[in-house]
Amino acid sequence: SFGLLKYAGTEEDRTALAAATPSAVVFNYLGQFDGSFTAQTGWRPAAGSAGQALDPQAALTHALTINARIYDGALTMSISYSGARHREATVQALLHACMAELEALIAHCTSGATGATPSDFPLASLTQAELDALPIPASAIEDLYPLSPMQAGMLFHTLYAPGGSAYLNQLRIDIDDLD
Repeated sequence: SFGLLKYAGTEEDRTALAAATPSAVVFNYLGQFDGSFTAQTGWRPAAGSAGQALDPQAALTHALTINARIYDGALTMSISYSGARHREATVQALLHACMAELEALIAHCTSGATGATPSDFPLASLTQAELDALPIPASAIEDLYPLSPMQAGMLFHTLYAPGGSAYLNQLRIDIDDLD
């Protein structure tokens, strides 16, 4: 409710946002806190628990709320849920499954595996198959961009009429005194 549509969207966007049903799960990545607490700032996190953020009797807006942050070089995740809706063992199993997936992802990324995914080039709007079919290795690609309107037009005419003259320029220059 405090996102971009609330402030920069149209009235229609805001109406749709207000009418939308909240998702069952919300994930909040709170950021990297390592740079926030230095000797120069004079601030540091409290050693003890801050206590409950909400009254246990308060209605939850989401069935599960997952908060994650990085502090002191470690990823910390916490989950809020209703004990009336979920058993603790079920939530613990979910957290263990998330941890196992994160560990597998870290192992894969640090194993020397190379390649690229569509999320590495969000502007290009390519599928994984299209990315894999590119005629150059992924390690040689710094970034991919969509075609400009002019490039799209040139590509269209080239594919529509191979060998056509839509973008053929001819130039003649007479040189009289060549030394």
